[in-house]
Amino acid sequence: MTLSSNAITLKADIAELDILNTFISKNLDHGYCPRHLRNHIELVAEEIFVNIANYAYTADTGKVTVSCYIEPEQERIKMSLVFCDWGNPFNPLEHDEPDITVPLEERKIGGMGILIVKKIMDTIWYKREDNANHLGISKSWQKETL
Repeated sequence: MTLSSNAITLKADIAELDILNTFISKNLDHGYCPRHLRNHIELVAEEIFVNIANYAYTADTGKVTVSCYIEPEQERIKMSLVFCDWGNPFNPLEHDEPDITVPLEERKIGGMGILIVKKIMDTIWYKREDNANHLGISKSWQKETL
């Protein structure tokens, strides 16, 4: 595990999830994030990390670097997370969203996680660069007046 003020590198293993959650929580503390948004951001981060841990690497467990940025804007605060892994290329934004009008027992498996990410976060983007997957998400909230 490597930890800096805005990035952490972990094994792509769900056993590392508590470390990731602690890292994100500390960053959210710096941004004075409201509780309900904190829960949403943590849910989305967990979904992305678990998918990387379960599907990015075929043979051995690889690494995931998560960078966190807290950016004060005029009357808002924006948090961005960028997940970087060196596993198989995979752009979740190229896949169709599941049809949630179909009864649960008739739906195809998969796809709900990225739908949740899209619905909760303000932005989501993907790029493949330097033999790595980069998936970025962001969420902003109103600054609290003290």
